[in-house]
Amino acid sequence: LDVINGDERMHAIIDAAKQRNLYLQGHAPFLSGRKLSAYLCGGPNTCHETRDSFEAKDKLRRGMFIDMRDSSMCKNVPEVLAGIKDCRYLDHLCICTDDRESDDILNDGHINDVVRIAIKNGMHPIDAIRSATYNSAREIKMQNLGAIAPGFVADMVVIDNLTDINVEKVIFEGKLVSENGKLISEIEDQYHEIENFNSINIKDLSIDDFKIKALIENGVVDVNCIKYEDMQNSLTNTIQIKVNVVNGYLDISNDKTLAFVAVVNRYDKDNIALAIVKNFGINKGCIASTVSHDSHNLTMVYQNVNDALICANEIKLIGGGMVSCSDGKVLHTLKLKVAGLMSTLCAEDLKQDVIAMKNANRELGLVEIENPLLRIATLALPVIPNVKMSDIGMIDVNNKKIIKLFV
Repeated sequence: LDVINGDERMHAIIDAAKQRNLYLQGHAPFLSGRKLSAYLCGGPNTCHETRDSFEAKDKLRRGMFIDMRDSSMCKNVPEVLAGIKDCRYLDHLCICTDDRESDDILNDGHINDVVRIAIKNGMHPIDAIRSATYNSAREIKMQNLGAIAPGFVADMVVIDNLTDINVEKVIFEGKLVSENGKLISEIEDQYHEIENFNSINIKDLSIDDFKIKALIENGVVDVNCIKYEDMQNSLTNTIQIKVNVVNGYLDISNDKTLAFVAVVNRYDKDNIALAIVKNFGINKGCIASTVSHDSHNLTMVYQNVNDALICANEIKLIGGGMVSCSDGKVLHTLKLKVAGLMSTLCAEDLKQDVIAMKNANRELGLVEIENPLLRIATLALPVIPNVKMSDIGMIDVNNKKIIKLFV
């Protein structure tokens, strides 16, 4: 919206990037028509958030680079391909992934797996490979990557056929580094101070920090609530609901589709915002995470305030990551001690840790979603419509306004 509306701060950022010929990764979910044209005139000509067939065709027709994505959380390839299947030229179609976890990468692959999915959904193998290589390199302004030709860096993969995209060899800068799924080139083990730096700077918390105080002592109040439209995507809206008040605090114990949400500022500020979310998916306990795009504050969804406090203290202790708790017991802790976002474990060990974290989240009720790990990462992502959460309250994404909790 800042791009479309000509916000001075946003356009200063865009101009600075343009002057340096840098890549601008656009985020324009569900954007089409005149607003899409305004977005393109504003500077970004790429979109990392194309989700449905209509907007895919509209964006491609207007010369926009489309990043066709398949991740551990978002599966957009079939819908995008359905929209552009009749387009003759696909030189602005790219293939990408994000939030793809270690177990998915080890089991299925990375970009090669997205290429495979595109082919299975009817895309010609040559078009799919080109979209993942040459087109993507042009999008990010890397003129010497993405092709096997004079003047291009010798980064190549050797595959056994053009359908399954099974990688037999990987060549990096002209050197064979992997063969038959095994790394044959040593990677230097390095140590960085940030690996042991605890970046979770939150104040000492108490039970009261996770309770929502009402304006009355007992009765019923009208509350604005964040509602997930379904279990498969991150689209959220706001609805008004009636909530019981018991002894001065909101009580949601009579409705298992509701949960409290708290966003705690982790950057040495005291900001804590509380709200209610519907259809998140848990029916007990608490889930907490510092993987919380884009600010990566501590985001928590809970039905029990005691479990919320336990999770918050555990997150603070381990230096960031993900924690699930129920009935006063920590079910699992996924340590991400590098900025609260990354692990120092090898991929195989991290895979087992991630699987255990997913199972813990399923214990709390997240059983209808393929990936219960990153559900919470979508809650505080204020670039995705329509209502998200921040450490200063609920945000009306489209209008850039704070939504009051009480109606």
